Amino acid sequence: MNNIKYYSSNKNEVLEISDIDENIIKSAAYTQGNCLIDLLFDDNIIDVNPHLKAKITCLLNTCNDYLKNDVQAMIEEKFTFVFEQAFIFRYELIENKLCKVLYADSIETLLWYLIISIYKTKIMYKKCANCNKYFATKYQRAKYCNRIACINGRTCREVGDKKTNSFLGV
Repeated sequence: MNNIKYYSSNKNEVLEISDIDENIIKSAAYTQGNCLIDLLFDDNIIDVNPHLKAKITCLLNTCNDYLKNDVQAMIEEKFTFVFEQAFIFRYELIENKLCKVLYADSIETLLWYLIISIYKTKIMYKKCANCNKYFATKYQRAKYCNRIACINGRTCREVGDKKTNSFLGV
């Protein structure tokens, strides 16, 4: 059993997972919405049930456009049980700010909470036009993520913008 601590603050998410002996297994910070992506697709440490991963991936595929897809209705219909989950929170002072911290005993519980976060914050999930990986955004027009895209340290967004500008003759 893992001890999981998660909170969001200033458009960032912080995740800390420790084992039963309180040894930290994972400690990471993300931009809002990207903790879910890391847990599902980029994390080699945490195992996620394949059935659950497939179900959430289907949801992410429809979370790419809140204007065309009624994501809230879909979450309410297909993930109704999530709203019945009991989550354990504590308020803690972190970096001189009072934060609502989720304490979970399983990755599944954390994933369900992150599904509710999609519902509340209306985050869209898109596939990057450069690296073809999911990323979270609040912007309808977003095409590129902020992952490092190449050896020189430029991000997909920087590489993509340069390709677009070259194509347009700018």
